[in-house]
Amino acid sequence: MNFTKNFTQNSNLVEMMIRSVLADVVQADFRQMQLEIVQTEYAKMQQILKEAKKDGLKKKYLKKITQAIQMLSQNVTPYTETRAACAPELLVVIIEALVQIILGYGKKKKNKVAQYMQMVVALRKQRDDMLNAVVQHRVPPEHFLLLTYPFVSCFLGCNAYNESLANFVSSSFSASDDKTLLVSTTAFLILLDFAKTSADFQEDGLPLFQFKQPLEVIQNANGLPSVVYIALERQGVFHKEISEANKRSLERQYKRYSWVVHLHEDLTQRYIAETVVANKPAIEAMYAKYPEMASKVLVTKVAMQVREIFEKNIFGLVQKKFNTIALANRKCSDARKNDSPLNALMEKIAYNPVTSTTRALTIHAAFLQNLKFVLMQKPELLQIVQTPEMKQRQALKQEALKQQAAAQALKQQAAAQAAVPDPFVSDAFFYSMTMEFDDLVRHEVEKKDACKQEMLGQVLGDTKMNILDSIFNEI
Repeated sequence: MNFTKNFTQNSNLVEMMIRSVLADVVQADFRQMQLEIVQTEYAKMQQILKEAKKDGLKKKYLKKITQAIQMLSQNVTPYTETRAACAPELLVVIIEALVQIILGYGKKKKNKVAQYMQMVVALRKQRDDMLNAVVQHRVPPEHFLLLTYPFVSCFLGCNAYNESLANFVSSSFSASDDKTLLVSTTAFLILLDFAKTSADFQEDGLPLFQFKQPLEVIQNANGLPSVVYIALERQGVFHKEISEANKRSLERQYKRYSWVVHLHEDLTQRYIAETVVANKPAIEAMYAKYPEMASKVLVTKVAMQVREIFEKNIFGLVQKKFNTIALANRKCSDARKNDSPLNALMEKIAYNPVTSTTRALTIHAAFLQNLKFVLMQKPELLQIVQTPEMKQRQALKQEALKQQAAAQALKQQAAAQAAVPDPFVSDAFFYSMTMEFDDLVRHEVEKKDACKQEMLGQVLGDTKMNILDSIFNEI
């Protein structure tokens, strides 16, 4: 299949997928922050419970906080494929737990009670914002994310930086011909290697991401986000719908990634063919310089040189572009970039050479197989790579095959001629058969009365003709 048939479409697809994988890294970081929020609240509730017990609060004031801890120990929507509590439900239980604890303290521990009251006020506001979004904007309760100041700060502050960097990286690998498209596909596959630590799964070395649904924001009068929620069109039960959405997304990602892998293979083989043709004079000069060297050694040297040219040009260009991107990122004056996972990704790229990645090592290992495939598909390239000794052996082998084919043809011709009956043999056969029938009839005649000779002579003639006619008909 010709994967390079539509150049513009392929180039646009690679740029789009570069932006997509960077967005996936950001989304994965938001999901990690949501998990950390739940874990932090879990640890906070446990500490409050521990202090309440130490302060001697009665068990009736500890029921709700025990329930809240139980809920926080499990999954919370939207980032789960199992049935779980949603953010508004969790907030309601936590608020009730803190109110119950406050009532248990009464007038004791005023500083602690004041701290808990501040927590209740903040949580009630977030709960009310979510309930208003449900009523006014019909946002399903399972779609809401839990908000904290660090999360909102990162979500808002890093948004402009993330978009700017993603556009800069993708445009850096825009392609104008097959060679630059090969550089772009190589860069994308290597970028996937750097992004693996953020992925949920890996399939055939390709990182796959779940929960790729974009985040929507409803702002308050001050322009600050009151709620953040995932955009998901659904009709049924949330955990089933999100599971199906993830399944479709993973299949789509794998299909697109696999397409890029095949496109890269096709472009690599084209580049190998061009490299062999371009280096034909150098190959011939090397063969002339070392006429006594074994053909296997010479061909191996040629293969190594072709691979070295490929890696120097393709890996070298990818590394050069990555270095440019990393340097531009370090010069970026955006104060919030340090909170973005993309900044960490750029630093990882800056400190790790392209050739050290798993994808680069895979391409290196598969190169000779690709070279072999190209030579098998294009005999004119095989002629360039073959040494004079190999060409001589090939010519002798072809001559031997021609002689063998000619001998076989003569043998078949002789066999065909032997199968045709010789006319003389056939006439002798029929003559012999005629004499036998004459003898048979004559023997019968001798048994008859002499007075019937004339009649029997006629019978002899008729009978002999009838028998021979029967024989010819059988033949």
